[in-house]
Amino acid sequence: MKISFLFIAFSFLFLEGCQSNYIVNKYYSKEELYKNFNASCIDKNVKIILMNDSSFIVTGGARISNDTLLFVAQEKNSNAVFVPLSNVKRISYNKRWLGIPFGILTGAVLGTLAGAIGIIPVYETHSDISGVQTQTIETGGAMLVGIGVGTVIGGVIGWLIGYNYIYYFNR
Repeated sequence: MKISFLFIAFSFLFLEGCQSNYIVNKYYSKEELYKNFNASCIDKNVKIILMNDSSFIVTGGARISNDTLLFVAQEKNSNAVFVPLSNVKRISYNKRWLGIPFGILTGAVLGTLAGAIGIIPVYETHSDISGVQTQTIETGGAMLVGIGVGTVIGGVIGWLIGYNYIYYFNR
């Protein structure tokens, strides 16, 4: 029960994940967005979703030129594929390492909470007045263990989810 609480808490916080959204229609200027896109999407695995909801992943990156999406790896060959931007719904790529800070922070907070409410029990043994050994939950130690465990688990989950950059076209 206690472990499932912690799993559910992590799941809710990481369900959405971290991301930056760029909406072409609401951007200051198309040229500035295309310049930003071209600088950031080189040498990335880019996921492209077309208006008919078909999708594919392009390795080596993509760039935009004259309202046309070009695939960088294929541009070097004579078999280059060009996709008009009017057919593109969205383009995204993921940077896994950027998800780690959010994961560490969230994991530390949830781990501290788990230690404070007793999900992570740390017992302290001591003698009472009559000399009988008793065990009590030591909340401070549980919170410290929770911070450590939560930080590691959160960092791993943050890396797995990563940080998404999403460019929306034709919305």
